[in-house]
Amino acid sequence: LQSCEVESDKLDFLLHIYPTNKQVNARNIKFLNKIESEEYSFPSEDYIAQIEYTEDGRILSKIRNANLEDIQYTNKSGIISDKIENDTKAKQQLKLKVGCRVMLIKNINVNKGFANGSMGTIKEIFDDTIIIDIDNKGECTVQREEFETDFNTDENQVLIRKQYPLMLAYAITIHKSQGLTFNEAAIEINDKNRINCGQGYVALSRVKTKEGLFIIGKFPEKSIYANPEVVSFYKNIV
Repeated sequence: LQSCEVESDKLDFLLHIYPTNKQVNARNIKFLNKIESEEYSFPSEDYIAQIEYTEDGRILSKIRNANLEDIQYTNKSGIISDKIENDTKAKQQLKLKVGCRVMLIKNINVNKGFANGSMGTIKEIFDDTIIIDIDNKGECTVQREEFETDFNTDENQVLIRKQYPLMLAYAITIHKSQGLTFNEAAIEINDKNRINCGQGYVALSRVKTKEGLFIIGKFPEKSIYANPEVVSFYKNIV
């Protein structure tokens, strides 16, 4: 793994995987601003829906538009987050430009390779559709999709966000990279204060081969560690 060490400024062309949202947002904004084409801003439509179960399955009926308290919540660290975005990756305010790099966050056409995690470059932007040139797969047309997350389970209510199934793809967090696979990526895990137990493995295992893995700075052995509770559990059952 030490042979994968590189300097960050030599990796502008690669997707970067970081431990924090602050790092991700900074890189995505930086590279979006470098593109000279017109910027488009797409606000989401958020609402609360009631689930009604029928013999044919289920239907959703809109109750009301979601307010700020509905779509935000405070995590254990006291940080206020967008609940729908945290659960589904769908942005409340999506900013894009023709020529920017994006990632699909929902399956569009799996048979053609247009799946969750597929990356490409925006080719055209229209009023109700966006055309993307997916890497090595061809042209993909996307429209706004509905994303769903739990809201009030006792009342069978959910939060719905209608938004384009896209996110900027110059950088993503380790958390959001879970379940995705890349041919190449640059990984930053050299700050133990930012890396939780298990995250180092998650980040490193996103890339298919060692040749496609680029570790920013020195490989941090101390960032690869097990949850103390897990270690204690296994010691007690031996």
